[in-house]
Amino acid sequence: MNKRMTPKISIATVTWARTVEEKIIVLKTLKKLASFGLPVIVVDQANSKFPLIDEAKKIKGICVFKASKHGLDFQVRKSFEEAAKLGDYIFFTESDKLDFVKNHAERFLGEFYKHPHGTWLPARSRISFLRFPKFQQDMERFLWEAVSALLNIKRNDFTYGPRIFPAVLLPHFNKVREEINCGFQAFLLAINHKLKLPLHIMEFNSGAPVDIQMGDELIAYRIQQLEDELRGLRIGWNMKV
Repeated sequence: MNKRMTPKISIATVTWARTVEEKIIVLKTLKKLASFGLPVIVVDQANSKFPLIDEAKKIKGICVFKASKHGLDFQVRKSFEEAAKLGDYIFFTESDKLDFVKNHAERFLGEFYKHPHGTWLPARSRISFLRFPKFQQDMERFLWEAVSALLNIKRNDFTYGPRIFPAVLLPHFNKVREEINCGFQAFLLAINHKLKLPLHIMEFNSGAPVDIQMGDELIAYRIQQLEDELRGLRIGWNMKV
Protein backbone atom coordinates (compact mmCIF):
# COMPACT_ATOMS: atom_id res chain seq x y z
CA MET A 1 0.00 0.00 0.00
CA ASN A 2 1.20 3.51 -0.79
CA LYS A 3 2.46 4.91 2.50
CA ARG A 4 0.62 8.18 1.89
CA MET A 5 -2.63 6.23 1.71
CA THR A 6 -2.02 4.21 4.87
CA PRO A 7 -4.67 5.15 7.43
CA LYS A 8 -3.57 6.45 10.78
CA ILE A 9 -4.27 4.04 13.64
CA SER A 10 -4.21 4.79 17.33
CA ILE A 11 -4.53 2.23 20.10
CA ALA A 12 -7.07 2.60 22.91
CA THR A 13 -7.25 0.55 26.07
CA VAL A 14 -8.36 0.78 29.68
CA THR A 15 -6.65 -0.55 32.78
CA TRP A 16 -7.85 -1.77 36.15
CA ALA A 17 -5.74 -4.28 38.08
CA ARG A 18 -7.51 -6.44 40.67
CA THR A 19 -4.44 -8.40 41.79
CA VAL A 20 -0.67 -8.02 41.69
CA GLU A 21 -0.54 -10.77 39.05
CA GLU A 22 -3.05 -8.95 36.87
CA LYS A 23 -1.08 -5.72 37.21
CA ILE A 24 2.02 -7.49 35.90
CA ILE A 25 0.08 -8.87 32.92
CA VAL A 26 -1.38 -5.46 32.10
CA LEU A 27 2.00 -3.73 32.20
CA LYS A 28 3.49 -6.39 29.91
CA THR A 29 0.58 -5.87 27.52
CA LEU A 30 1.10 -2.10 27.50
CA LYS A 31 4.82 -2.49 26.79
CA LYS A 32 4.06 -4.73 23.82
CA LEU A 33 1.42 -2.34 22.49
CA ALA A 34 3.92 0.51 22.72
CA SER A 35 6.41 -1.48 20.63
CA PHE A 36 4.13 -1.29 17.57
CA GLY A 37 5.07 2.35 16.98
CA LEU A 38 1.47 3.58 17.18
CA PRO A 39 0.12 6.11 19.68
CA VAL A 40 -1.33 4.30 22.70
CA ILE A 41 -4.05 5.83 24.85
CA VAL A 42 -4.57 4.33 28.32
CA VAL A 43 -7.30 5.33 30.77
CA ASP A 44 -6.56 3.88 34.20
CA GLN A 45 -9.10 3.29 36.96
CA ALA A 46 -6.66 4.70 39.46
CA ASN A 47 -8.78 3.96 42.53
CA SER A 48 -8.22 0.22 42.15
CA LYS A 49 -6.33 -1.71 44.83
CA PHE A 50 -3.36 -1.97 42.49
CA PRO A 51 -3.07 1.30 40.52
CA LEU A 52 -0.51 1.18 37.74
CA ILE A 53 -0.69 4.71 36.37
CA ASP A 54 2.80 5.66 37.56
CA GLU A 55 4.43 2.58 35.98
CA ALA A 56 2.44 3.00 32.76
CA LYS A 57 3.56 6.62 32.38
CA LYS A 58 7.17 5.42 32.23
CA ILE A 59 6.50 3.37 29.07
CA LYS A 60 7.62 5.32 26.00
CA GLY A 61 4.86 5.95 23.47
CA ILE A 62 1.99 5.66 25.93
CA CYS A 63 -0.28 8.51 26.99
CA VAL A 64 -2.00 7.75 30.30
CA PHE A 65 -5.13 9.39 31.65
CA LYS A 66 -6.53 8.92 35.13
CA ALA A 67 -10.24 8.16 35.08
CA SER A 68 -12.10 11.04 36.73
CA LYS A 69 -15.20 8.90 37.15
CA HIS A 70 -15.61 5.33 38.37
CA GLY A 71 -16.69 2.63 35.95
CA LEU A 72 -15.85 0.99 32.63
CA ASP A 73 -18.22 3.17 30.59
CA PHE A 74 -16.31 6.37 31.35
CA GLN A 75 -12.93 4.71 30.77
CA VAL A 76 -13.96 3.41 27.36
CA ARG A 77 -15.47 6.72 26.26
CA LYS A 78 -12.41 8.67 27.38
CA SER A 79 -9.98 6.30 25.68
CA PHE A 80 -11.95 6.51 22.42
CA GLU A 81 -12.21 10.29 22.63
CA GLU A 82 -8.46 10.70 22.99
CA ALA A 83 -7.58 8.00 20.44
CA ALA A 84 -9.85 9.60 17.83
CA LYS A 85 -7.71 12.76 18.02
CA LEU A 86 -4.74 10.73 16.79
CA GLY A 87 -6.12 8.25 14.29
CA ASP A 88 -8.68 7.60 11.57
CA TYR A 89 -9.02 4.07 12.94
CA ILE A 90 -8.92 2.87 16.52
CA PHE A 91 -7.42 -0.43 17.60
CA PHE A 92 -9.10 -1.31 20.87
CA THR A 93 -7.99 -4.17 23.05
CA GLU A 94 -8.47 -5.11 26.67
CA SER A 95 -5.23 -4.63 28.56
CA ASP A 96 -5.24 -8.17 29.99
CA LYS A 97 -5.19 -9.79 26.53
CA LEU A 98 -1.43 -10.38 26.70
CA ASP A 99 -1.47 -13.57 24.61
CA PHE A 100 -3.32 -11.87 21.76
CA VAL A 101 -1.23 -8.70 21.86
CA LYS A 102 2.05 -10.59 22.11
CA ASN A 103 1.39 -13.33 19.55
CA HIS A 104 -1.34 -12.16 17.15
CA ALA A 105 -1.78 -8.37 17.16
CA GLU A 106 0.95 -7.63 14.61
CA ARG A 107 -0.59 -10.05 12.11
CA PHE A 108 -4.00 -8.56 12.86
CA LEU A 109 -2.70 -5.08 12.07
CA GLY A 110 -1.02 -6.41 8.93
CA GLU A 111 -4.28 -7.91 7.67
CA PHE A 112 -6.06 -4.64 8.36
CA TYR A 113 -3.51 -2.65 6.36
CA LYS A 114 -4.21 -4.87 3.34
CA HIS A 115 -7.90 -3.90 3.43
CA PRO A 116 -8.26 -0.78 5.61
CA HIS A 117 -12.01 -0.36 5.52
CA GLY A 118 -14.81 -1.02 7.98
CA THR A 119 -14.42 -2.98 11.20
CA TRP A 120 -11.96 -5.80 11.83
CA LEU A 121 -12.43 -8.48 14.49
CA PRO A 122 -10.12 -11.30 15.60
CA ALA A 123 -12.10 -14.53 16.00
CA ARG A 124 -11.05 -17.47 18.13
CA SER A 125 -10.70 -20.76 16.29
CA ARG A 126 -13.06 -23.55 17.31
CA ILE A 127 -10.33 -25.27 19.33
CA SER A 128 -9.41 -22.01 21.07
CA PHE A 129 -13.01 -21.23 21.95
CA LEU A 130 -13.53 -24.67 23.49
CA ARG A 131 -10.82 -23.86 26.05
CA PHE A 132 -13.15 -21.33 27.68
CA PRO A 133 -15.59 -22.30 30.47
CA LYS A 134 -18.77 -23.93 29.15
CA PHE A 135 -21.04 -21.31 30.70
CA GLN A 136 -19.09 -18.57 28.95
CA GLN A 137 -19.25 -20.49 25.66
CA ASP A 138 -23.03 -20.80 25.92
CA MET A 139 -23.43 -17.13 26.79
CA GLU A 140 -21.22 -15.95 23.94
CA ARG A 141 -22.87 -18.25 21.40
CA PHE A 142 -26.25 -16.79 22.38
CA LEU A 143 -24.91 -13.31 21.68
CA TRP A 144 -23.42 -14.44 18.36
CA GLU A 145 -26.86 -15.69 17.36
CA ALA A 146 -28.47 -12.40 18.39
CA VAL A 147 -25.98 -10.33 16.39
CA SER A 148 -26.25 -12.65 13.39
CA ALA A 149 -30.06 -12.62 13.37
CA LEU A 150 -30.50 -8.89 13.92
CA LEU A 151 -27.82 -7.76 11.46
CA ASN A 152 -28.52 -10.58 9.00
CA ILE A 153 -24.88 -11.60 8.80
CA LYS A 154 -23.08 -14.94 9.11
CA ARG A 155 -22.62 -16.12 12.69
CA ASN A 156 -19.09 -15.71 13.94
CA ASP A 157 -17.06 -14.92 17.04
CA PHE A 158 -18.11 -11.31 17.60
CA THR A 159 -17.25 -11.24 21.30
CA TYR A 160 -13.53 -11.84 21.82
CA GLY A 161 -12.97 -8.15 22.48
CA PRO A 162 -10.14 -6.59 20.45
CA ARG A 163 -11.14 -4.81 17.25
CA ILE A 164 -10.12 -2.16 14.75
CA PHE A 165 -12.91 0.22 13.82
CA PRO A 166 -13.23 3.55 12.01
CA ALA A 167 -13.41 6.66 14.15
CA VAL A 168 -16.48 7.76 12.15
CA LEU A 169 -18.51 5.40 14.36
CA LEU A 170 -17.81 7.45 17.47
CA PRO A 171 -20.20 10.39 16.89
CA HIS A 172 -23.00 7.83 17.07
CA PHE A 173 -21.55 6.30 20.24
CA ASN A 174 -21.42 9.76 21.78
CA LYS A 175 -25.19 10.06 21.33
CA VAL A 176 -25.70 7.21 23.81
CA ARG A 177 -26.41 8.92 27.12
CA GLU A 178 -26.84 5.87 29.33
CA GLU A 179 -24.00 3.72 30.57
CA ILE A 180 -23.67 0.58 28.47
CA ASN A 181 -20.26 -0.59 29.75
CA CYS A 182 -19.32 -3.76 27.81
CA GLY A 183 -22.22 -3.06 25.44
CA PHE A 184 -20.09 -0.68 23.37
CA GLN A 185 -18.80 -3.67 21.40
CA ALA A 186 -22.19 -4.81 20.11
CA PHE A 187 -23.28 -1.19 19.68
CA LEU A 188 -20.36 -0.43 17.37
CA LEU A 189 -21.08 -3.57 15.34
CA ALA A 190 -24.67 -2.44 14.84
CA ILE A 191 -23.62 1.07 13.77
CA ASN A 192 -20.93 -0.32 11.45
CA HIS A 193 -23.64 -2.43 9.81
CA LYS A 194 -26.15 0.43 9.54
CA LEU A 195 -23.51 2.60 7.84
CA LYS A 196 -23.06 -0.25 5.34
CA LEU A 197 -19.39 -0.68 6.21
CA PRO A 198 -17.76 -4.10 5.80
CA LEU A 199 -16.98 -6.44 8.69
CA HIS A 200 -13.77 -8.45 8.37
CA ILE A 201 -12.88 -11.49 10.50
CA MET A 202 -9.38 -12.87 11.15
CA GLU A 203 -9.29 -16.27 12.85
CA PHE A 204 -6.49 -17.09 15.29
CA ASN A 205 -5.54 -19.71 17.87
CA SER A 206 -5.26 -18.73 21.51
CA GLY A 207 -5.52 -20.08 25.01
CA ALA A 208 -8.21 -18.98 27.46
CA PRO A 209 -7.28 -16.14 29.83
CA VAL A 210 -7.10 -16.75 33.55
CA ASP A 211 -10.23 -15.33 35.19
CA ILE A 212 -9.84 -13.44 38.44
CA GLN A 213 -13.44 -14.18 39.40
CA MET A 214 -14.39 -17.71 40.40
CA GLY A 215 -17.59 -19.72 40.77
CA ASP A 216 -20.79 -17.75 41.29
CA GLU A 217 -18.92 -14.46 41.05
CA LEU A 218 -17.72 -15.33 37.56
CA ILE A 219 -21.19 -16.41 36.41
CA ALA A 220 -22.73 -13.18 37.71
CA TYR A 221 -20.03 -11.16 35.93
CA ARG A 222 -20.68 -12.94 32.62
CA ILE A 223 -24.44 -12.40 32.96
CA GLN A 224 -23.82 -8.68 33.44
CA GLN A 225 -21.64 -8.67 30.33
CA LEU A 226 -24.41 -10.35 28.34
CA GLU A 227 -26.97 -7.80 29.56
CA ASP A 228 -24.66 -4.95 28.55
CA GLU A 229 -24.00 -6.40 25.09
CA LEU A 230 -27.68 -7.02 24.35
CA ARG A 231 -28.56 -3.49 25.46
CA GLY A 232 -25.78 -2.04 23.31
CA LEU A 233 -26.96 -4.09 20.33
CA ARG A 234 -30.55 -2.90 20.77
CA ILE A 235 -29.56 0.76 21.17
CA GLY A 236 -27.34 0.61 18.09
CA TRP A 237 -30.02 -1.09 16.03
CA ASN A 238 -32.65 1.49 16.99
CA MET A 239 -30.42 4.53 16.44
CA LYS A 240 -30.97 6.63 13.33
CA VAL A 241 -27.79 7.18 11.35
